[in-house]
Amino acid sequence: MLKLILFTLVATSLCIIGCGSNGETNSGFELSSKPVIEKESEISPTEIPRPNGNLVENLERIQITEGSVARYKIGESLTWYPDPIVAIGESTQVSGNIVINETEQSIEGSILVDVSVLKSDKNKRDNWVRRSGGIGTEVTLHITSFEGLFLPLAKIGQIEFVLYGDLEVSGKFINTKWDVSGTLSETQIQGKAKTTLTWEQLGLSKPALPFIISVEDEINLELEFKATRN
Repeated sequence: MLKLILFTLVATSLCIIGCGSNGETNSGFELSSKPVIEKESEISPTEIPRPNGNLVENLERIQITEGSVARYKIGESLTWYPDPIVAIGESTQVSGNIVINETEQSIEGSILVDVSVLKSDKNKRDNWVRRSGGIGTEVTLHITSFEGLFLPLAKIGQIEFVLYGDLEVSGKFINTKWDVSGTLSETQIQGKAKTTLTWEQLGLSKPALPFIISVEDEINLELEFKATRN
């Protein structure tokens, strides 16, 4: 009986081993020695945001164009007028280039005015200004900084700000402050810049002509500008 039991156990073991050698199991799972590699998810390239349509590029380049006018306004009393008048002289020979750095919030550039062609309503006044006034042939505004100008500039709209610069007159540099207002379009800027200085500040002599009784101490300077932007 004992031999029968041992024979049965050996036969059963051999059967189990033989079945396992076929590589099939009843568990429904297949074992593998290969590591499972997860497929990497596809990462789309990061989109670089474009500037808002209402904003300009990092550097705003402004060029003064034809149609700009520089002028002075001076209060005078003349022999043939009972009341004081305002003498106005103008030059249309104006040029300049300005660069606004929106990243650094800075501005630089210059505006040049040919004052040898200044023209008022009196030839004698004009001749005196050109020959004896000490103004020279050119006046240049070297722009240094601004205040109240929000950057980047909008494509269209109105602007008002203060501009600072050194006004060069006959080799002398005068610190000046200009009130500027203007209108923006996508390709142009138009506006006016104004400041007030004295004859002493400018280092100039007042007109001394027979028909001039007196001249005010202050000189109002204006730049009516037209400019392109890119």
